[in-house]
Amino acid sequence: MTDTLVSIIVPVYNAGSYLSPCVESLTSQTYRNIERILVDDGSTDGSGKVLDAYAAKDAGIRVIHKKNGGLVSAWKRGAAEASGRYVMFVDSDDWIDPDFAERLMAQATGRDDEIISAGYVIERENGKKQEVQSSALPGIYEGEKLMELQNELLGHESRRVILSRCMKLISRKLLLANETYTDESVRMGEDLTVMLPCLYTCGRLVLVDGCFGYHYRFVDTSMVHRYNPYLYGNIRKLGEILTRIAEDFDIPDGKTKARREYYYLMCLELKNQLRRDGDEKEIEKTIKNEIREAEMPEILRENPEKPADPAGMLLAHLVRHPGTASIRLVRWIFRRAG
Repeated sequence: MTDTLVSIIVPVYNAGSYLSPCVESLTSQTYRNIERILVDDGSTDGSGKVLDAYAAKDAGIRVIHKKNGGLVSAWKRGAAEASGRYVMFVDSDDWIDPDFAERLMAQATGRDDEIISAGYVIERENGKKQEVQSSALPGIYEGEKLMELQNELLGHESRRVILSRCMKLISRKLLLANETYTDESVRMGEDLTVMLPCLYTCGRLVLVDGCFGYHYRFVDTSMVHRYNPYLYGNIRKLGEILTRIAEDFDIPDGKTKARREYYYLMCLELKNQLRRDGDEKEIEKTIKNEIREAEMPEILRENPEKPADPAGMLLAHLVRHPGTASIRLVRWIFRRAG
């Protein structure tokens, strides 16, 4: 399918020194039939000018400048203006191997309802790397096999399928048909709101074996890894969207699975609070209130899955015993661990 156009979309906001390695990884792809759409989401650091310079030298690069509206608005704008049968997303601080698009396209059939999904490499600032892939077995999922996997997408600590919009080749028609649940105000976990509907309505899913051509740059100062005072409200809203998705797609035991997914998202908020600086009593009060309001003890009791890692075990202990002594102990452990 070398004649099939692929649109690679990069949302860009103040990408700084990370931008050039990202864009250059797109221009070096061995799969040649690619349009590269770089969406400048109102950058104030000169990123827009850098993009324009690349576009001036390469006719295969198209730059869209827009008012700042957040990540969701940026990738949606790119997808709306793309021409490819398939779309790929690359975040502006990440990069891809030269043969990444080619390896994914080798698995494509031209169907309008398919997703080709790869693994990725976490690239840490200290040089350490970690390969990550879906916990479901590699292979082609269609028919009953796909339905069984779709029923297991929600409510597990270990992802059956990576739910990021990145590291994937997605039918553009499938993507555009499933934007209904996206919310531009959701700034963490936002990919769930489009990839879950896409995965529930796709007719062919390929989990590519041994493909780790997407490089996710782990930046300690990024929004994902620093204290976010708006994270709790974000997760509450995301929980409502997940419940609606589970109900609308008639997922077996969907409400329970959405609640479990909400619990795992709330664990991120607990980490957010445990690691932050501030008044100790105010932080302890916030943690107690959030555990209660989110019904985390009840969800934990209902969940037959036991925490799989030490951090999850610590958080489960905190949820079961949300007293001052437990909070101070777990907070001390998390802050020491960094």
